[in-house]
Amino acid sequence: MSNSNFKTAELEIVVPTYNRPVCISDMMEKYAEYLSRGLDFSVSVWDSSTDDETEKIMRGYISERVRYIRKPSDTDVDEKTMVAMKNAVGEYVCLCGDGMTIKIDRVADIIRNNRGTELITLYDTSMYGKQWNKLFGKNKSQISYDNKEQYFIDNFWLNILYGATVCRRELIESIDIGFILETFKGTNFIYPSTLLMYANGPYVAVKSDYAIRNKGKATSGWMEKKQAMQIWTHNICVALDKFSNSIAPDVLCAILHNIGKYTTFFVPRGLILFRETDNFNLKLLKKYKPYFKRVKACSMFTAYLIALMPKWLCKSIHKTYRKLKGLDKKEKDA
Repeated sequence: MSNSNFKTAELEIVVPTYNRPVCISDMMEKYAEYLSRGLDFSVSVWDSSTDDETEKIMRGYISERVRYIRKPSDTDVDEKTMVAMKNAVGEYVCLCGDGMTIKIDRVADIIRNNRGTELITLYDTSMYGKQWNKLFGKNKSQISYDNKEQYFIDNFWLNILYGATVCRRELIESIDIGFILETFKGTNFIYPSTLLMYANGPYVAVKSDYAIRNKGKATSGWMEKKQAMQIWTHNICVALDKFSNSIAPDVLCAILHNIGKYTTFFVPRGLILFRETDNFNLKLLKKYKPYFKRVKACSMFTAYLIALMPKWLCKSIHKTYRKLKGLDKKEKDA
């Protein structure tokens, strides 16, 4: 099911989805309200679910500003993602996960204030505002970049997140999908790697309250499958090593370091969460040690110490940390 009357808009939200009808229902209710206000945007949902629940929901929203594309359930996730991006027709394109809704008015303002910018990275302040002060400082809400290397050192880690970047369509049009799928398939980082390969600037990073969490957002699949160490150490190193002939080693090292630090996956509290959920233990640390050391965010002594902790202790530490930071309340209110 698609829509031949689909119109070009200033901003197109591209949403790959798989078996998350609750998220899609909540998301489309919010986007319908934005559309009722006459805002210049469109939504493309690319669905490879194993059932028809998402399709049933989308039937009620198909219009000249909303299209729905159904793909076979065995469609490769990288292929679906990149083909969805390549088929976007908006002047600016935001690849967004089904777990969040973009505040269209906020992002539209950001685009209009940065006309001609090829790539915009969005830092959400609704929950983690103070965290971004390390990059922006307390009083700045935007950083402009002419230097590609510095932009990706600072922002590659966030570009990984679907919903954190807005691209000009000209950038999307320049991508060779066949080459990208062959080069980065299976690395789990095909989208940010594509941006690193094809973007030429200018770039900006913007701090804004721009996103809303959707109902039904599930735990990440890699967490449930106990693949954290494989994906966030081995796979990210494999993806970035594809650039070893074109990007200086110290730049790639800085990108990897910031992935480990700013995602917080490999700082002590991240490792404690991974240990609690069976995503980190002594066996996994030994297996992925060479890659873990490259994505260096804490000392090996600390990593070994956490790997040896009993899970009950990690759960207790994690619970106490969340209580002290008020994270449960923030997530409930978000």
